[in-house]
Order: sequence, then C-alpha cells, then structure tokens
Amino acid sequence: MTTSHFTRLSLLLALALVATWPASTGVASAPGAPAEPQATTKDYLPLIRGPQGCPTSSSNSYSAGIMYQQDGDNPVRPAWNHADKNLDLRGYSLTTGAKALIDVGRDAGETAQPPQLKTLFSPVRVPTFTNVYRVNNWNWANPPAPGTRGSAITNPSVTLIGMQTAVGEQLHAPSHGRNIGDDFGFGGSMVIYADANSIAIHYTREDTAALGYTVHIDNVCVDPNLLALYNSLDGAARNTFSASRPYSYNLPGLTATKVFGTAKGSAIYVALVDSGAYMDPRSCKEFWFWEVPAGGPCP
Repeated sequence: MTTSHFTRLSLLLALALVATWPASTGVASAPGAPAEPQATTKDYLPLIRGPQGCPTSSSNSYSAGIMYQQDGDNPVRPAWNHADKNLDLRGYSLTTGAKALIDVGRDAGETAQPPQLKTLFSPVRVPTFTNVYRVNNWNWANPPAPGTRGSAITNPSVTLIGMQTAVGEQLHAPSHGRNIGDDFGFGGSMVIYADANSIAIHYTREDTAALGYTVHIDNVCVDPNLLALYNSLDGAARNTFSASRPYSYNLPGLTATKVFGTAKGSAIYVALVDSGAYMDPRSCKEFWFWEVPAGGPCP
C-alpha cells in the first residue's frame, strides 16, 4: 500500500469513528464522574447519573390558569433567560454541611404553611440527603439581557440539597397552606419555568420569584404533557411588556401534590426561594414539619 493510500484510509477510519461517537453535551463533569446527559450550565454535576432518556408519552392531563406580569422588565426577559426562573443559569456547586434536617426556627411573620418538601414524594417522606450545595448569585443586566453568574451565595450556607430517589419514581408538586384560587385551590401552584429536565413551581399568581415561594427542582423528567402545555403558553402574550397592569395571561397550574414528572436518576436537586431570597431547604420546622410547634423538637 502506498503512503497516499494509507493516509486516505486512515482519514476515512477517523471520520467513521467520529460519526459513531456520541454527541457531546458540552458539559464538564465533576472529576471521576460519568458525563451528565443533560445540557446545563451547572457548576457541579451528580456523581450518579440517570438514564439517557425520559418518557415521551404520558396519561397525565394538565390545565392552565391566569398569571399576572409582575417583573416589570422592559423588554421582557423570557423565562429561559431569567435567572430567577431558570436555575441552570445560576448553577450550583458542592459545599459542606449537615446532610440532614436542621432546626433554624421559624419566621415569626409566616402565617400559612410554606411548601412542604416531603410532599414531593408519595408516600410522603424525608429522603436521604445525598449532598448539599450553594446556588450562585446573579449580576443583573439591563433587560432583556440576562446578566452574568456571580459568586456562590454564602448566607445561608446551604441553598440546595440533593435528595435520593429511585429512577422513574413519580414526583409531586409540594403542597402548602394557601389558596391560590380557581382552578388549583388550596395548596395549588403555578409553573413559571419548565424544560425537559427542570421545573420552577411558584405559589402565587404573580409571574415572578420576587413575591411568594418558588421551588426549583432539577434532574427530573418533566411530564411531556405538562412540558408541551408550558411551551404552548410561553409565547407572545407572556413575553410582551405591557404598562397596563394588571396584565394577564395563562400558564400551567398544578393542584396540591399533582404529579409533575419523574426522577431522572438516583437524586433530584431542590432549592427553595422566598420572595427572591434563597433559603436553607433543610429547615425542619419551615419546609418539612410545619405541624411541629415552634418550640418543639424536629422529628
């Protein structure tokens, strides 16, 4: 074989290998970890990843309800490019701390039950906490530009937890103690962001994380019917600024503990925001056992 024939054959073999090699997700995994299948901007990725795919069909049905434009961004930042709605923009990193519930007391001004994270699961449970993390701050830019990721939030010291799951187990919208009105009622919530692998569930009818509670859940398979409804509603009506308030449109809603998807892998990643401030999701008497008296012991 001549040198030119050998070179040509080598090139063809190399091209064949490239064609059959799995496409890169563009994500750098933690040292020693397998590649994470989902495209994301998180700093830290789970050490144990879930299956490559998520369900493509579902028997679940979902409906929409009224929401009100509140952020005031002009032009509007779409939710996928808004760091208070799309957690992947901020990212999160591994930190140290107790992988357990902690007692930090209770906000004396809280008059109704906040979202209860144990109701993510059925039957309700306190799962094993796989790790603790810090969500990043955000440097806001003039709209519609999103801004840039900042340093890690250090107060509180933990702002996101990993919760052990079984692959494919159903996940439910955390219940709470307020009535958000028709058609989702007592304990209901609204979806202010969703993609295939993450969701932001909000607990008022204002389309902003600056008012009320928001729960961010990552490394999930969002129900395909819910995702299709969200994508159909996340359009011009929502993303056009209006100086006339209240300016309203529809987004998907969830009744208390309604299934919103399934666990993608052996852990989900959960952060909880109260009126724009990231909270410590391990807080026993706030986000897990509201029924325990303020002076009583955590279970």
